Amino acid sequence: MELYMHNLKSWFINLSRVGKVSTLSAIALGGLFFASGATPPAPSTPISQPVTAIKNEQKDLIITTQTETETIAVPYSKTSRTDSTLAKGEARIDTAGVNGEKTIVYTITLKDKVETGRTSTESISKLPIDEVTSVGTYVAPVVTKKSAPTASPSTQSSSAYYKNCTAARAAGAAPVYAGQPGYGKHLDRDGDGVGCE
Repeated sequence: MELYMHNLKSWFINLSRVGKVSTLSAIALGGLFFASGATPPAPSTPISQPVTAIKNEQKDLIITTQTETETIAVPYSKTSRTDSTLAKGEARIDTAGVNGEKTIVYTITLKDKVETGRTSTESISKLPIDEVTSVGTYVAPVVTKKSAPTASPSTQSSSAYYKNCTAARAAGAAPVYAGQPGYGKHLDRDGDGVGCE
């Protein structure tokens, strides 16, 4: 009898494990076996169902950002202006040109250390200085040499004579030009046609 109850208990447990019948159904079947005097079947090896474990292999992406800065030159411009005090054809640099600077900041997006995108912003960090050149426009006037006045025939007198420049000045005739009365080479030492200059 003790063996019978042990077998019946094991049979109930196995039925519950495999989930084939409910607990009440197992009790009812056990009562039938008990009333009929039949021996319940020997306990069998518990039926186990394989369980497949699904491991989530997806790795969380690490997103980071970093910045890079670049500085480039901004070329200066050249301008010119006229200067009337400077001779025509000449030029003078009044202001030397200096390049400016532009700063570019890049924002870089990385996923697992791999660049996936970037944006940039620009700003002028140093303004350029333009080169200024003055161009001359001055032209000097042309000076013409005046010719010696010619004495009219009515004023000429062959009798006029001046021993020296002192005498010519005393007579109010200095300077004495070539062709005028009283002109002589002894009064015009440099031979330019004008005596007693």
